[in-house]
Amino acid sequence: MRTSLLPVSAACANGVACLTGYAGCVRSWLAIVVTLGAVLGCNDHGAQRLTAIKTKVCACKTASCAEQEIDRVPKDEIDSNHRTQTIAREMLDCAAKLQAAERPRKASPRR
Repeated sequence: MRTSLLPVSAACANGVACLTGYAGCVRSWLAIVVTLGAVLGCNDHGAQRLTAIKTKVCACKTASCAEQEIDRVPKDEIDSNHRTQTIAREMLDCAAKLQAAERPRKASPRR
């Protein structure tokens, strides 16, 4: 004799299994809807635009080139979220490296 730990697993044990015969279909559709929502919701055009500008900034050889590319960033059109802030930080890090490389170095005093 085999007993099941879950009373719902027995056919029509408590009526739930008989009443929810459509549950498998509903779960399938729910999984499809959630997946599509996640895929379509993650399409962030602002992040894509910032990534394109960041690529150009990091490819620049001079600080003035980097500053010109940073000026192309739209001011009000991009939503501020974790992803766009990370991209902006990386862009500014590239520009800071170029500016530091162009700064004249202090001559060390000779003894």
